[in-house]
Formats: sequence, structure tokens, C-alpha cells
Amino acid sequence: MKNEFEIVEHSHIRYLNVFLVNMNYRSPHLHREFELILVLDGKIAIKSKQESYNLSSGCSVIFNPNQPHEIKSTSNSSLILCVQVSPKFCSDYFPNMSNLIFDSFNIKQNASNKTYKYIQSLALKLGHLYYEKRNGYEFSCMSIINQLFSIFLNILPYHIISDEEKRSNQIKIERLNRILNYIDENYMYKLKLSHIAQEENLSVSYLSHFIKDNLNQSFQEYINNHRFNQAKKLLLTTGMKLIDICMECGFSDYRYLYKIFKENYDCTPKEYTKLYSQIPHEMKTHSDESCENFYTRKNALNILDKYKVNNDFIIDDCINSLV
Repeated sequence: MKNEFEIVEHSHIRYLNVFLVNMNYRSPHLHREFELILVLDGKIAIKSKQESYNLSSGCSVIFNPNQPHEIKSTSNSSLILCVQVSPKFCSDYFPNMSNLIFDSFNIKQNASNKTYKYIQSLALKLGHLYYEKRNGYEFSCMSIINQLFSIFLNILPYHIISDEEKRSNQIKIERLNRILNYIDENYMYKLKLSHIAQEENLSVSYLSHFIKDNLNQSFQEYINNHRFNQAKKLLLTTGMKLIDICMECGFSDYRYLYKIFKENYDCTPKEYTKLYSQIPHEMKTHSDESCENFYTRKNALNILDKYKVNNDFIIDDCINSLV
């Protein structure tokens, strides 16, 4: 999974990155920041460690730093607002944040309806402020970040890990990246778990559980999904024949690829290509199989403006209810 330890750039505000993305698929990845995701339109399926969720418009989740997660749109594509926050943002007054782990990323499960609505509205407000960039917007953005984490600390279960546990987790993260890098570079060939286990000086049983625990899927499931997503990308971006795509992606039988398309999209590869070609897909990719369109500032503001009036009303209403 080359470069899938994502380096998040805080190009406008230190410790904060906000972006609006139209997403078809984001491969398993991790980064050093907390990440709040708000689904504005469409439906997505998220896998992370031992949890998986299907989210629709209006739903939100939060990921811990270095928490592997995979995002897949279960509609044609999905509009998502992402807020990435470095734990260092509050190091002066809450130093434990660097060792804090939320025990669940399911916000709705732990929040009242009013609080949940308030969190979503704050995230939208943050997105609009971040893209609008009026004078002093930095103060407003970080004010909202502090409000959000104040809420999360009061509604979400969490624990503080020791520095020793943090170092141990880092070793596991480095191992996971080595394994996924190897798969990314060799998925078109026949891969054996035993070979990777030997390279990592681990037992096959331990490595199998390690992958399952971190990716919420087995070794073979991950490889098949990786090959499938690469096949989708080649279908949309090349004129290759299906049999050639199968060989390029490591599938020994094109009938198996047909089967996967039917299971995931209830259509054939040809029907998928025709359907998806109707959607603008000037996509920026983090990896070969990811497919995402990051909006420019102007386009993002045009989209977020549609939510602004109702959202400001919701924030005022929620503040009055929560006080």
C-alpha cells in the first residue's frame, strides 16, 4: 500500500485540514490525525478494525490517529466532508490528546439526537468557514474544533494509553504498512500469506489474525478487493479488453470478475462502465485503486452554500436547547 500512510498537509491552518470530496472508493489507509467524516450525499460503507458501518446522508463518524479505515461508496458516488485534526492542536492545555483513543467511532450511538445534529452542523459550519477564508477565519475554525472535541470527550467512550503502548502501536502500524506495500506491489501475482509471514518472522496464524484485526477482512479478501478496485479503475480509464484487465489485476478467470461485479453492483463490467462514465470523474488518487474527486475552493463553496441557511438555523436552535 505505497504511500498509504497518508501525510496530511496543514496548508492553511496548522494542525487542521478540511476538504470536500466526491468519492467512489478510498483504499485502506491511516494517518496521524483524528478524522471526522460527514456524509452529505450518497451512501458509504466503512470498514475499520472490528467495526463496519453503512452510512447514509447526514451520518458522521470519527477515526483515531493511525486507525486503518476503508471507505466505499455503495451508491454511484458519495459527497463527503472530511475534517482532519492533529492531536497536537491542544498540546498546551490537553497534552493527553496525543495518547487518547476513542473506543468507538460511532458518534450517533453515543449522542442524543440534538447533540448529534449539533455536531453535524458544526462540521458544516467549519467546512464553510475553511473554504470561505474571511478575515480571522482561523480563530473561528479552531473555536469549532475545540467545541467538537469538548463534545466528543463527554459523549464518546475513550481511554488514555501509556507512552509504552504508543510505541508498541507504532511498531504494529509500521508492520501493517510493510505488508500492504508488498501486496500493492505484487497483487497481480500469486500471493501467499506464508511468504509474508516468513519475511516478517511471524507465524501464519498470528499474521492472519493481525490482518483481520486491522483491516476487518481476511488476507485473501483484501487481495481480492484490491484486485477488484484496480480492475474498476482500468475499466474507466483505459480501453483494455476485459480478459486483459483480468490478467493485469491477477484474476485467473474473467467469470470470477463478472461474479464480483454482480455481487457488488448488480451489473456486468460493461454496464458498470456505462453507468459510471456518466459521472464526472476527474479523480485524484491516493493509490492506484482509490477514486476521488477533490473540489476546488470555488466549487466547494457553491456546494456548501446550499447547506448554509438551514445549518445556521440548526446551530442556533441546538445552542438554545443545549444551554
